[in-house]
Amino acid sequence: MQEILKSYLRRLTNLSGSNRSILLLKLLSEQFIDIHEFDYALNQPSFDIMKGLMARKTKIPLCSVQDSRDKDSNKLSTRLKKLKRVDHLVFEEQGARDLYVGWPFVKGKFNDGTVVRCPLMFFPVTLESDEKQWYVSFRKDVNITLNKSFVLAYAFYNGLSLDEGLLERVFDDFDRESTGFRTDLFELLKAHNMEVHFNQDNFQDVLKRFESYKKPDLDLLEKEGELKLFPEAVLGIFPQAGSYLVPDYMTLIEEDKYASMEDFFLERNLDENDNEKDSSSYYRFLKRVKEDQTFTPFKMDAYQENAIKAIKKGNSAVVQGPPGTGKSQMICNLVADYIARGKNVLVVSQKRAALDVVFGRLKEKQLNDFIGLLHDFKNDRKPIYEQLEGQVNRLTDYMAMNNSLDALQIERNFLKTSRRIDQLEEELEEFKDALFDESECGLSVKELYLTSSPHEPFFALNQEYRGFHFDEVDGFLKKIQTYSQYASRFLNENYTWYKRKSFALLTMSDLQNMVKHLDEMYDYIHVLETVTEKAVGKKLKFEDAVEIIDKRDDITHLSELLQEPDVYNGVLKLNKISIRPVTKQEVVEVEKIVLQFFKGRGPELSLHSSELGRFQEVLERGISARENIFRWFTWKFFSKDKIFITRVLVANQLRNNKEDFSTLVTMVDNRLNLEHNMSRFKNGDGLNRLPDIYNRINVQNWFFFQKQSIEARDILNEIRPLRDYISLETHTEEIYTEKLKKLVTSLEPIGEKLKNWLIYFSIPQMREIFSRQMETGVLLSTLRKDFDSLCEFDQLSDNLNNEEKNIIEKLKDHSSKIDAEVWQRDFMNSLKLAWIDHLELKYPILRAVSSNKLEDLQSELQECVREKLRISNEILLIKARERVYKSVEYNRLNNLVTYRDLFHQVTKKRRIWPVRKLMSNFPREIFDLMPCWLASPESVSAIFPMEKMFDLVIFDEASQCFVEKGLPAMYRGKQVVIAGDDKQLKPNDLYQVRWEEENEDDLPELDFDSLLNLANQHIMQVQLNGHYRSKNIDLIRFSNEHFYGNRLKMLPDFEEVNQHKAAIEYLKVEGVWEKNDNQVEAQEVSRLVKRLLDQRPELEIGIVTFNSRQQMFIIEHLEQYAIDHNFLIPETLIVKNIENIQGDEKDVIIFSTVYAPDSSGKLNMHFGSLNADGGENRLNVAITRAREKIYLISSIHPQQLRVDDSKNEGPKLLKKYLEFAHKISEGQDIKYDSQELGHSSGWYLKSKIEKLGYEKFEDIRLVESFPNIDLTIKEGKDYAGAVLTDDDYYHQSVSVKDAHVYRDFTLRQKNWPYTRVYSRQLWADPEHVKERLNRLIFRNLKEES
Repeated sequence: MQEILKSYLRRLTNLSGSNRSILLLKLLSEQFIDIHEFDYALNQPSFDIMKGLMARKTKIPLCSVQDSRDKDSNKLSTRLKKLKRVDHLVFEEQGARDLYVGWPFVKGKFNDGTVVRCPLMFFPVTLESDEKQWYVSFRKDVNITLNKSFVLAYAFYNGLSLDEGLLERVFDDFDRESTGFRTDLFELLKAHNMEVHFNQDNFQDVLKRFESYKKPDLDLLEKEGELKLFPEAVLGIFPQAGSYLVPDYMTLIEEDKYASMEDFFLERNLDENDNEKDSSSYYRFLKRVKEDQTFTPFKMDAYQENAIKAIKKGNSAVVQGPPGTGKSQMICNLVADYIARGKNVLVVSQKRAALDVVFGRLKEKQLNDFIGLLHDFKNDRKPIYEQLEGQVNRLTDYMAMNNSLDALQIERNFLKTSRRIDQLEEELEEFKDALFDESECGLSVKELYLTSSPHEPFFALNQEYRGFHFDEVDGFLKKIQTYSQYASRFLNENYTWYKRKSFALLTMSDLQNMVKHLDEMYDYIHVLETVTEKAVGKKLKFEDAVEIIDKRDDITHLSELLQEPDVYNGVLKLNKISIRPVTKQEVVEVEKIVLQFFKGRGPELSLHSSELGRFQEVLERGISARENIFRWFTWKFFSKDKIFITRVLVANQLRNNKEDFSTLVTMVDNRLNLEHNMSRFKNGDGLNRLPDIYNRINVQNWFFFQKQSIEARDILNEIRPLRDYISLETHTEEIYTEKLKKLVTSLEPIGEKLKNWLIYFSIPQMREIFSRQMETGVLLSTLRKDFDSLCEFDQLSDNLNNEEKNIIEKLKDHSSKIDAEVWQRDFMNSLKLAWIDHLELKYPILRAVSSNKLEDLQSELQECVREKLRISNEILLIKARERVYKSVEYNRLNNLVTYRDLFHQVTKKRRIWPVRKLMSNFPREIFDLMPCWLASPESVSAIFPMEKMFDLVIFDEASQCFVEKGLPAMYRGKQVVIAGDDKQLKPNDLYQVRWEEENEDDLPELDFDSLLNLANQHIMQVQLNGHYRSKNIDLIRFSNEHFYGNRLKMLPDFEEVNQHKAAIEYLKVEGVWEKNDNQVEAQEVSRLVKRLLDQRPELEIGIVTFNSRQQMFIIEHLEQYAIDHNFLIPETLIVKNIENIQGDEKDVIIFSTVYAPDSSGKLNMHFGSLNADGGENRLNVAITRAREKIYLISSIHPQQLRVDDSKNEGPKLLKKYLEFAHKISEGQDIKYDSQELGHSSGWYLKSKIEKLGYEKFEDIRLVESFPNIDLTIKEGKDYAGAVLTDDDYYHQSVSVKDAHVYRDFTLRQKNWPYTRVYSRQLWADPEHVKERLNRLIFRNLKEES
């Protein structure tokens, strides 16, 4: 890091012969004038000019403006005019006043032999003129200073320590009389031990002429270690600001705080949690910072918002901002946000215009009093001090203003609005995510909407749809196609093999077996008829024979059952039942219950059933008597019941004691239960007669035969053919069972064959064969022809999973005929509709587009964003004003203490402190009054102490800032933002030569000139992509295609495109190249300027030339042309060249390309800086400055440029641009490439909308005319409106606000009538969508007419 810093320091000090502040050998005519040339120009010696400057006079005459008698004076006047113009250009470019008079001159050599010739002192001056004379004036409120470059070189080359006091020395205390001034200077040099020979010539009131030298000659003349002063004075451009950066580098080197540049940047990256650097999360910050954490009063887009939120998360960042993408707007929002949060912020830029733009926009929000604008710290000290004074004086006003507002209510409204924005974004984000999510089924619901229709045939898929994802459905569609092709033949009921068994597993050997079996079947038709007729007296049908064969075991069992007469008779009884028959299971269940009553002593069986009731009563009385001894005695000797009970006890071999009495009770209970359960079958139709006595054997026998009868009946019912061929009722059991046996036996041969036949043939097939409904010959011929196809079809059918089989069946039911195309179409429509139902159930927000909900959410979000902009500005002003008075203190007399000393220093009239001293002594007070500062890098080093004073340092136009100039300003910030565009100009100083050296240590940091490029290596990047400058996109289109990879999102102005005027007008003139300028083009520029101003006096015009010589020539010519034609050149008009136009924008840009044949007709390919490395960036900057139109004045046609041999891209791109401009000027229609991102054709809503048809209107078309508008409505050449869809532009939108807020804001700003259509709306009701579009067309055509 030390080597890097030292190298940067060498670049800054440039203590070499190439630094004109160290070695001025000759005077460049446009930048310097020898003061001695004014000797007696107005009859006064030239030294009088120096006397006036030492006396700090405000108006010192130089020469006449125009004197017909004095040619030399006229030449001087011309040179002064050019010098003043250069001074003005420097000020316009950098905001610095670098015009000085240098006096006296030091000449000699340092101790190491380095040659020096330079001014010792600089007197800050301005050039003025009236109708008669030119004057030089001492700049008020700016100090006379020593030549800092010389002081630095003196210390460096003589090996001395730097006297920093001498660097900061001002000369307010020097005598204003010339002799006294020189005496004070002599004493100063002596006091600081500067060995510069102050010879007597310098005390004479005479100036000497500035002689030109060649360096070798001067080297021979001078001696080492000898420095002399000479009374020479030069008026010219002496850039001094860079020297103020030197002490900062000395501090950095002395501190030795950073091991590497990486450490330097890492310290300024406060977001320790941000480890996501992948591009997939490029816009991650949009969701990471809540709305109530940002105070942004300026409109912005999603790219700017992402950058702001990235920075608010603590990231230092590079913000790549191509032309017109709102870098300044983003910077203003950052400044506002930091001020609102009580932070200090610094905006730095080499470009005066960039700082002015930021200041101007902040002023629109009434922040100007809280912002310090320092273009040139020497010249801007007075307005800054006046501003600080004003802020202190307004303290009580600020308190009163804040007290008059309900600040708490404003903050509550801010929180409420911010939180509502977060909620609305979340809801709309859910909609957008759900709309494009493909994870659920392989297609987004958007594509499902556009490729299905609830108005077309479909069938319910219930749960089957879950098994079909669209990335895999092609396989099933092929199955449907193959299946339907076969099914249309093979599933036809008239097809020969319609009733076949599956061929899925059959082979060619199976085919041979099938042929053989068919031949056998033909022979067995007669066999079946013969044997069955002989067995049962009737010919059996084949299917009956098959069933009997299949059930032969059951028939054998039936025969065995029916041999028992009770069973046979039981079956006959059961067959007569017409009501519900008793089942075997019911009988079995009763049997289980009944047999339980035979356990132990079983039931009492001596009593008749009719006696049971009376005996039970007798028994109960006996039991009751036993409970009382007296009743028992009476019952035992006198009761009639005793005889009845005794009889029963004896019948059951029981004694009349208590134990047996209890046993009898149990037996009676068993009998009663037995009677009860058996009574269920007492009157049962078709059942055998119950036994008379319910002993165990009788009961078991009854149940046995009853079960067998029911079993036999069930077998007969299962084998229905038996009833048709052998009648049970007309035969005895012996005859019937005999016929059964014969029938089974007769079918045994056919049964053996049937085993083999059933392998290949279905029963229905064989029935048709045996019934002679189907000829075996037809079967054979069809089999041989279709065998392989049938195998493939059946294999396909068998391999279908359950969901596929269900769908096939539903397709059969749904369609009246089998058609592959119809089946596929209906299936896909049904599948998509099923998935739509599923997704809409999961994400109900999807349906919001068909109601007013989504539109309401969008409208509310837009209103909340507008409201937040308004409230943010109110809070910003409240916080800025509050900071002024929040920490103030008063003494006991109620006098203000806090700002007292600061106020004294900024209001005193003598011995005024430099800004740096003021800042060092009162940093807190100054930042409370003015928390934001805008300055150049040099001004930052000149006025702010070398410490972290700022929470955020922002660099604008960083591509043009040298690394060494930017580093000290960055050091002063806790966090940095580097804003710029690496496709624009690289750093360049037209008026100062930069130190160049070899990178011997191969340090990467030394390979970067631009601060932007260095920062790119160490901190994150965010990109701004929304372009808003150009009203016509042809103005930015070339750059977007050739420099920005079509990343810029841009919309044309609606009114502009309907004017049908070319955005670029190519004006060919017959110019001549002469001495690097083109007078004909300059004349055309002047005429064009007058014409444009006559048409629109308020028009802002910028003139851009391709070299500085033409720039100066046009300035002079235009000024004279304006005088001759009596019109005023507006202050807004600028004339610049491609080296310094960056940062400017105008309504109209006029190019003078300069290139032309010379007087001999030869066209030389001198492209200058355009042909340098990176020269194409100059072209990019120049062609992107216009808001409304470009006039390209050229003396050549594009094809005249020969650029094939150019080593760099600049000339080649220039030719392409001229070709492009010429086509636009000629009205050629250059189509825009539609950037579809690889979605299927069904994904795009716009293609569906185009095809709706708009028959109500003539010549109406919906077309893709511009990038970033899905469809434009055109009537002939005119545009009637725009249609936004949920296609690519919605899908690619980086945030919900981008899609639903910012895009709408931009369309309205660009005056576009538009409507928005979602895929679901077209899906649900295409006619309604069509009607909406018709209304939009009608409304706008009506308005236009």
